[in-house]
Amino acid sequence: MCFHRVVELMFEKYDVPALFLAKNAVLTSFASGRATSLVVDCGGGSTTVAAVHDGYVLLQVLEPSLILHS
Repeated sequence: MCFHRVVELMFEKYDVPALFLAKNAVLTSFASGRATSLVVDCGGGSTTVAAVHDGYVLLQVLEPSLILHS
């Protein structure tokens, strides 16, 4: 489902008063008290390395991988 459709559903169907969406890498960076960082996210199905600068993910250096951990 596309981002715009999710936002539309939340406001129109579920009548939410406000909505905040953010990228995982940015939230991880903020959780560590930094606005700029290199985030390595090891999930259940993939590992992603993302550079975050001043609260924005630098998409040109985003590197997803299907390497799994055991």
